[in-house]
Amino acid sequence: MAIIREALVSWLSQHQSPTWPKSIQNFEGDKNIIPFESYRSELLPPTEEDLI
Repeated sequence: MAIIREALVSWLSQHQSPTWPKSIQNFEGDKNIIPFESYRSELLPPTEEDLI
């Protein structure tokens, strides 16, 4: 596993952009879409079976 981690770290250090693209930074969203966070109160807590 260590060799995979090292390879990923190396690849990301050479290919990863230090900032989000301007198109993402300037995105303001769609005001007509209900935020998914608004449904959070409807979620049920996980059961023991869900955690296995």
